[in-house]
Amino acid sequence: MNSKFGNAIIVGLQVLMSLAFMGSGAMKIMTPYEALKANPGMEWANDFSATAIVGIGSVELLLALGLLLSLFLSSLKKYTAVFAAGLAVVMVGAAITHLSRGEQIVPNAVFFVLTGAIAWVRKDRLTSPKSH
Repeated sequence: MNSKFGNAIIVGLQVLMSLAFMGSGAMKIMTPYEALKANPGMEWANDFSATAIVGIGSVELLLALGLLLSLFLSSLKKYTAVFAAGLAVVMVGAAITHLSRGEQIVPNAVFFVLTGAIAWVRKDRLTSPKSH
């Protein structure tokens, strides 16, 4: 992204999405399985094993950490789009799960659009010889 204002918006989105997914991932990893299943709004957890939920949380946490660290570590800058696209894919899986249960997917759609926008804007870093 060439404009300073546009870049600031994308950086802000990266921070926001990183923090949101780090929180979500950490919650899935650290909350006991039975407590997750008993939590209103987390009924979908009944469709997955404890191991699968820890796996989902780990993927969210690692991708979010990569997205955040790509702002500070030049060695990770070229992978920004990969981290963001990975989070968008996680939201597709979440939306499929919620749709199959007859639940709303608005939050998943919003997070998909935001992480997808980051991936789209930062895609040039994948092929560029220099990190922007």
